[in-house]
Amino acid sequence: MMPEILQLATAGKADPYNIAALHGVRGEKDAGFEWFEKALRGDPGARVDGHDSRMIRYDPMLDPLRSDSRFAALLRQHNRAALLETAASP
Repeated sequence: MMPEILQLATAGKADPYNIAALHGVRGEKDAGFEWFEKALRGDPGARVDGHDSRMIRYDPMLDPLRSDSRFAALLRQHNRAALLETAASP
């Protein structure tokens, strides 16, 4: 990943959710989960409620992380297990 982006993220000037997604699509799962947890903890600049909750459920950039058991474990750990449920079909 570009060093400039990581510097901004480390300084709290980039959304941890987006950094997690970028790591995920690059196949860097360990780093992706580190940043995903920061987003779930609610570090400055991170929003994981409302619109962002839907993003956690459906964002294709998180697919590489979502397929790993750590994804569900982190959501449960941060009381967001409801995001693991899929919407019922009509």
